Amino acid sequence: MRVEQTFGYHRRHDEAESLHLNGLPAGTHLPVKAELLRRPELSSLPLIVTTGNPGHQTVLDASAEAAGVRAGQTVAEALSRCSGAVTLPSDSIYLSEVNDRLLAALCEVVPNVEPAGLGAFYLDLTGMAAMYGGIDGLADAILSVCDECLAPRLGAGKFLAYCAVARADAGGWLRVPDDAAAWLAPLPVSWLPLERDDTARLAGFGIATLGDVAALPHTFLAEFLGPLGLRVWNLANGIDPEPVIPTILPEKLSEHLEFPFPVDTAAGVKAGLRALSERL
Repeated sequence: MRVEQTFGYHRRHDEAESLHLNGLPAGTHLPVKAELLRRPELSSLPLIVTTGNPGHQTVLDASAEAAGVRAGQTVAEALSRCSGAVTLPSDSIYLSEVNDRLLAALCEVVPNVEPAGLGAFYLDLTGMAAMYGGIDGLADAILSVCDECLAPRLGAGKFLAYCAVARADAGGWLRVPDDAAAWLAPLPVSWLPLERDDTARLAGFGIATLGDVAALPHTFLAEFLGPLGLRVWNLANGIDPEPVIPTILPEKLSEHLEFPFPVDTAAGVKAGLRALSERL
């Protein structure tokens, strides 16, 4: 999960419960945490995970120790800001494996899980808290399926969850107040689901916070941002009725074959593979 250990809760307007497991602050995303999972000796060092072709490597993620480094920088720029950083190329296969394991583990606790990118998941918890003695117990059950090194965080209400995990302290419990719009007001516009150019356009008009967005007429935003404008205005006012859209886990089939005697020919191995495929 894109991950840091906090839990935020907000009851949606339709009384369904929805949690977002995520980690937003710099240095807490899945690429870095996944590498630290298999390379714990790097845990106290500035670490940069890179992406791109050999001729143009950019920063995909960076640990908190890599001060001044952010995603999207060239590796040269990143190292000029943090010369002692360790750089590792991203391992997409390994990241997918870690992400898939997390998804499968979450589905053991909560039946409806929506993946939202590497390390991020939305969980539909409608009616489930009673099974765990309350929302605290349910949060503990969800967090316990994650490796401690990944430091998972929880927030609630989809967009509110996104903001909750970004504001909460690692390992903490954050409850979004009933007046969600006031709670959201000081947060930066960059947290809205907007392209960078749209965020820059808003900034050009002096619109820097979600409170600034909420204070605008929704008709202005609809003209300014097109179809996305009304959704952005609703989010800034704490209105997000978007449901969790659960994924369907692929069914996994397994079979094994023991040869009655040692096989050292290609023909023998192929015969065994045919037998396994027929069984499956």
